[in-house]
Amino acid sequence: MGPTVILVGLLLAVGQAEAARFDPTSPPPAVRQAADVSAPPAPELTWVRVAGKHSIAWYGGRVVHLGESIDGGRVVAIREDRIEIQRAGERQVIPLWSPVTRVQRR
Repeated sequence: MGPTVILVGLLLAVGQAEAARFDPTSPPPAVRQAADVSAPPAPELTWVRVAGKHSIAWYGGRVVHLGESIDGGRVVAIREDRIEIQRAGERQVIPLWSPVTRVQRR
């Protein structure tokens, strides 16, 4: 066996070991590090069903009803594009679509 064959075999072995550690679905290292130090994500509003007093929404991974207590407040409105939570005299509006994902039409 010549030195060229041994070198090629060694390179293939190293390449396979590196390929076994590589995950093409994982985010780049800089993104992983940023995600590790950030706060947990805020609950998201995923969908709403508007039906008067029987309106419901999927917020923070569960169904919430109009008037229900949640996150230290009470759901006071469920609209087509948002829910509103009343907390300590302040109303928080939670949009159905994140401003980051909303498409701007010109």
